[in-house]
Amino acid sequence: MTPFIIFSLFFLIFYREKEFIIVCAMLMFVLGVISYTITFSEISFRDISGIVSEIQYDYSGDSRRRNPSLVIFLESHLEPLKYTAENDMVRNVGGRLKKGDKVKIVVEDIFDDIWGITVGTDEILSFSHKKAETKYGASFLIMYGAFLYIIIFYGKNIVFRINRLKTKLLRKRDDVRFEPEEISSIDDVMEKRNGIGLNLKINPSLNHYNVKFGMKRNKITSKLGKPSSRRTINIGGGDYLDCWDYEYHKIELVFDSDNDFRLSQISFFSNKAEVNDIGIIGLTEKELLEKLPRLRLLDEKDECGYNYGLPGENIQIYVSEGTVDSFCIYD
Repeated sequence: MTPFIIFSLFFLIFYREKEFIIVCAMLMFVLGVISYTITFSEISFRDISGIVSEIQYDYSGDSRRRNPSLVIFLESHLEPLKYTAENDMVRNVGGRLKKGDKVKIVVEDIFDDIWGITVGTDEILSFSHKKAETKYGASFLIMYGAFLYIIIFYGKNIVFRINRLKTKLLRKRDDVRFEPEEISSIDDVMEKRNGIGLNLKINPSLNHYNVKFGMKRNKITSKLGKPSSRRTINIGGGDYLDCWDYEYHKIELVFDSDNDFRLSQISFFSNKAEVNDIGIIGLTEKELLEKLPRLRLLDEKDECGYNYGLPGENIQIYVSEGTVDSFCIYD
């Protein structure tokens, strides 16, 4: 169990693979519940009595660490009985048994393991102590599994809010004021040849940044320079998104590996950015719906935020904590 916990913590700290940690958490929780249930179920155990005919140590299950199992053969029982524990405990129990002893052995049926051994009136392996140990281990698995699950599903909310706050503070510090003469306001800014064909006017337009959908990353770099920061998003199937954040311009460009890393999405974060001459960033959700009544909710509302879209248009407007945080247009 200990290596399994260390392995899961290693992935949580260094790789942060959410799916792997969720599987680990669920497995530990289920194993803990099963183990805990076993200790309360009398039908999981049976008593076997007989005379010891042979005692062996089996190294096959853990030969590398030389941690053997104790195998007990009884004259009146066809199948051998196995006891597995830490090496010292196995040796201790095996050293107190000898051929010809009349024993009573308590066996747990689900995993077919020895939980208690009595020789005459001498209890050399306490059944009650084994049950108490199992309850403790099961409780730990349940709590640790639940802890990992909570970290993934509630911790991401905290991280999300911290990152959002950080981004907002950075953008507020470096606020860019787009003067009217600097903005190329053209109704057909989303031209058919760019692959989207929107009937919207976006300020500042793509022409303002001298970029177009379908451009490769090296071309974008020649137009806008290197991004302030980069991040990747795994979208499954071996594909991922390469996201470039330009803090000065308050935009994020997204390149899709499935599309040969060509520009496929641009997000706007400046409160000077407009949709149909409406500055929507910073509006409350109610104000947004009043100004753009054709908007439709694209996904379920949750604490992390949700998106609105316009039917037939390649635009998504992101609402967080009841306020428009950003919007994106895509190819």
